[in-house]
Amino acid sequence: MGSVISTWKHNGRLDVVINVDSDNIEAALVNEFVRRGKCAEFSLGYKVNMSAAKDGSIVSTGRKEPVEVSIVMKGARKNCIIRGFSGS
Repeated sequence: MGSVISTWKHNGRLDVVINVDSDNIEAALVNEFVRRGKCAEFSLGYKVNMSAAKDGSIVSTGRKEPVEVSIVMKGARKNCIIRGFSGS
């Protein structure tokens, strides 16, 4: 329904720019929920690269890369707030 365009850290928080498609009913509903303030927060889904030893134990984890954004009424973590929105 959309995609993560860019992410960066700023003042101790992770900022995310996303694009929500506008060509289907689900995306239109998301746009309306955000515009009206019904869904004003988000949750991120990450991909994490991990290295494992031969015995299966995790040796190290790599950088977390956001790959999914869920627009929600209440985010799972503090300060996952939609700070700006431009939509139809």
